[in-house]
Amino acid sequence: MLYQQQAYSAHRTCGNAGLVNVLQMYRFENDALLYRDHICSGFVSNNASKHGVIGYTRSFQFKPYIFNVCINALCPYWVETALLSGTKGSDDTQELFYNIFQQSPHVPMEIVVDSVLTLLNDKTRNTETLLATPEGIVAMETLQQRDSFHSKKSNATFKNYIKDAILPGQAQLATTLRRYESSYSKL
Repeated sequence: MLYQQQAYSAHRTCGNAGLVNVLQMYRFENDALLYRDHICSGFVSNNASKHGVIGYTRSFQFKPYIFNVCINALCPYWVETALLSGTKGSDDTQELFYNIFQQSPHVPMEIVVDSVLTLLNDKTRNTETLLATPEGIVAMETLQQRDSFHSKKSNATFKNYIKDAILPGQAQLATTLRRYESSYSKL
């Protein structure tokens, strides 16, 4: 019980490990701004998948208590890189998209690196998303639950749920790790 209370009182701090999901911000942020007067149906799946990664990242709020790992996301805008220099698409659609990339502002690589290091080194960050923009690092706002979603009873019940879920979660992780180690130690 003491260990359970210590784990619960960790206040979302993480151990020596972190995971950063990276997804390019261009289609994620600009679709509504740049193309609100135009039909760009070709990017619907791309945009939906980016929102899915952000939702997936945010769903790990409870995991540091069990895994001792923080999970965050980074969305860089167009990054200054030599990756596409000297290349050009062969059909009109690719060339148009390449031209958008060429004419857009770019994020210096230092800002991307600083963003990743911020997410990995700040042990209080968990399930957060940073945007690496041409003007610097910006924290993406998260939706806040409405006050009407909470009561004293529901808050107390949820706190008890968290406390009661830590030990079974840690036991399940330990079992999984033992199974993994026994399977791969034979290789």
